[in-house]
Amino acid sequence: MTEPEVPDIEQELARLRAENERLRALVDRPVAVERKPRGRRVGRWTGATVLLVIGCLLLPVGAVALFARAVVFDTDRYVATVAPLAEDPAVRNAVADRITAEVFAALDIDGFTRQAIDALVKQGAPAELSMLQQPMVNGVRSFARSQVYNAVSSDLFARAWEQANRAAHAGLVAALRGNKGGAIEVENGTVSVNLGTFINAIKPQLISAGVPFADRIPAVNLSFPLVQSDAIPKIQRATSLLDRLAVPLVLFAFLLLAVAVWLAPNRRRMLSFAGLGIALSLLMLLGGLAAGREYYLTHLPPNTLPSDAAAVVWDTLTAQFTDRLQTVVLVGVVIALGAWVVGPGELARALRTGANWLVVNARVGGRRLGWRPTAVDRWVADHVTWLRAGALAVIVIWYALWTRPTTSVVIGLTLTLLGVLAVIELLRRGTDLPPEPDPEITSPMMPDAALPST
Repeated sequence: MTEPEVPDIEQELARLRAENERLRALVDRPVAVERKPRGRRVGRWTGATVLLVIGCLLLPVGAVALFARAVVFDTDRYVATVAPLAEDPAVRNAVADRITAEVFAALDIDGFTRQAIDALVKQGAPAELSMLQQPMVNGVRSFARSQVYNAVSSDLFARAWEQANRAAHAGLVAALRGNKGGAIEVENGTVSVNLGTFINAIKPQLISAGVPFADRIPAVNLSFPLVQSDAIPKIQRATSLLDRLAVPLVLFAFLLLAVAVWLAPNRRRMLSFAGLGIALSLLMLLGGLAAGREYYLTHLPPNTLPSDAAAVVWDTLTAQFTDRLQTVVLVGVVIALGAWVVGPGELARALRTGANWLVVNARVGGRRLGWRPTAVDRWVADHVTWLRAGALAVIVIWYALWTRPTTSVVIGLTLTLLGVLAVIELLRRGTDLPPEPDPEITSPMMPDAALPST
């Protein structure tokens, strides 16, 4: 080795000592961390929390208003909601009892039977025949009741029920707004539908079945109660306001939640709080509906609806609403969990580390099977942020356009999003792995020495 090639050891040591001192000075120097004024930070958290609470309080009110607007005031949806009631045995029994009682009250079967027995006694029949009056009336009532139930169980009643409710929908809207008239009326806190036309329709069927005095059934204006509550007058007064404010109220509630997330110093944490707030507020509404159902069924006025029929009516009218609420509750939980998973928590980091370990090992295993990085992998790596945002946007739009999303739909869309994100990450990690070692250089005993430890 020639003289110029021998390094100057003293100069090198001096350079290393100077570099070491410089690095030590940087380490010992206090780091100036830029912090926002504490008062401003507290103010932002306070404002964001207030907006979050107001938004969560407005959301249940907006949900109820939106349900009333979408179901009660929409003819097709209303008819589709109440149509299944015609198929329910409890409702059929209640309708048959109501029709039978109304027909017997109009015909005065007791009076007809008494007159017939008195005429027979005058013609020489035993006076003891009068003792058969009540059994005869009961027999006629039982036979008539069975024939009425058969008529109510037929397709004729299902069609008449749907037609009556469709024709009466305008009357229902007018009644809820406080106007009189129509096939559906609200009086003394009771919402009822007029079945008089159905009685006229089944009259020939009762005559052909041999129901006594069926040919004498007069035109009856029969009202069948759907809902009875002392709160109906209050609902009537609030209906017009809810109808006008339904959509703006829901949009305003979500706008407040969005502003709360934007205003908070830690937006990820506030997004998690917003998801939990949405879930909790609608869970409280579901609890209120359950409590209202129990109160309604235990405080039914006499001579309205049997409790089993009232329960069916309540559940049918609120089934679609409760399903939607449960779906949005699940969406709120998914939002909260998603915001938490990307956070700095120890468990969240462990979950991300585990997912990353699975992805890396999947890609390493793919390399061993011959899967090499391509132009697609490089393109995904260059556009990974936009691809993730696009996947999230597509899932959100997909959910928004779904006609009647259920909890299973939300779970399916969430799993689909996770699957798409996993594919994006799997492709991206192909460019992160170090290049495959040259087989001519790598020891044959260690073919994967250059691969990262997994």
